Amino acid sequence: MEDLYRRLLDSTGEMVLLLDPENKIEYINLIGAALLGVDSSEAKGRNLMDFLTLPSQAQVLRIKQLRDAGHIEPLTYQLTIKKGITIKLPVEVRSLPIVEDGEIKGYLMTARDITNLKRMEKSSIETLEKYRSIVENSHEGIIIVGEDYRFEYVNKEFCRMIGLPEKEIIGEDFRRFLDREARKLVSDRYRKRRNGERVPSRYEVNMIRPDGEKRRLEISATIVKNKGEVKTHAQLIDVTEREMAKERAEHLFRALRAIRNVNQLITREKNPEGLIGKACETLTQNRGYAGAWIVLFDENGGLKSTAESGLGKAFVPLKEMFERGEINECARRAMEKGGLVVVDNPSEECGECPLLGKDKNHRAFTTRLEYGEKIYGLLSVGVPASLAGDKDEHSLFMEVAGDISFALHDIEME
Repeated sequence: MEDLYRRLLDSTGEMVLLLDPENKIEYINLIGAALLGVDSSEAKGRNLMDFLTLPSQAQVLRIKQLRDAGHIEPLTYQLTIKKGITIKLPVEVRSLPIVEDGEIKGYLMTARDITNLKRMEKSSIETLEKYRSIVENSHEGIIIVGEDYRFEYVNKEFCRMIGLPEKEIIGEDFRRFLDREARKLVSDRYRKRRNGERVPSRYEVNMIRPDGEKRRLEISATIVKNKGEVKTHAQLIDVTEREMAKERAEHLFRALRAIRNVNQLITREKNPEGLIGKACETLTQNRGYAGAWIVLFDENGGLKSTAESGLGKAFVPLKEMFERGEINECARRAMEKGGLVVVDNPSEECGECPLLGKDKNHRAFTTRLEYGEKIYGLLSVGVPASLAGDKDEHSLFMEVAGDISFALHDIEME
């Protein structure tokens, strides 16, 4: 019967060991001996520690301390067998103490070779690290958002986009960083995706950074369902510069067309009031400029006439200011030094100007209308804030101001 049991143990695919209380080998099957790299007869009587790496020897001692403390339940752990100088073999061990009359008489241990498992595990870790590196160093922002719209993962590029460290983003509501229009769009599309409705996977939204800067993002999003959970995986590209370049090109084109139309108007209109009224209308046609106003002064510097387009009732308080002999900040600067005046920070510099705060997305260009030594009045237009420092925009505006000034001089000479 003993031979039968031995044959059965030798036919198993795992190492089987019987150890005494001091970890000396009393029995080992053929598979076990092969894993240790010795014959069964050579292994018998030797201490298991002789076949283990130093870290694994320390692990066995910790297990023995647990056993001595009364822990007699089966334990599963990993050890590394050393075979010669260079070969190290990882095994998964399951051990059970043999207890008689409350005393540990030895240990029954089974072990299996997990070399392939470790190799696969290492390969999986390497693959995971490779993809993690790709995601973390991507030029696109990559995010995972849960059903409650809260961030569960963000990569480095998204942190850069939003201007916050990862720890201040994870757990926050994605919609917190969007403007009102974008919040509505994102919520609507998320709801439709969850309901299985077809919606465009790529769209653009405005993101508001904590410092107040607005950035334009292109989002490509998809819903991922796993074990009953629904998450949104999205890639984001900052297209602010692209959109600004597009906006600049379109605005310059519209401004050029407005200037061309003003030049055509100049050749026909011979009345100062008619000229400035139609000039304002022409400058704001087709969104060339957001708004335009012109004031003309008489020989004594008093208000002679006014015209505006795109401002409507908002211009009335400014007109009344001029009628009282007062002028707003940009007009004051233009009258004092001439040339182009651009107010960089209207909220701090424009004081009591009636137009202050009417359109936070635009800035005013203001200049004198003058020819030779004579100042005829002032011209002011509204341009997108993003283009307030654009030199080409400056040149076009000053060109049209010069053309209107010459036209006023020409009418005066006639």
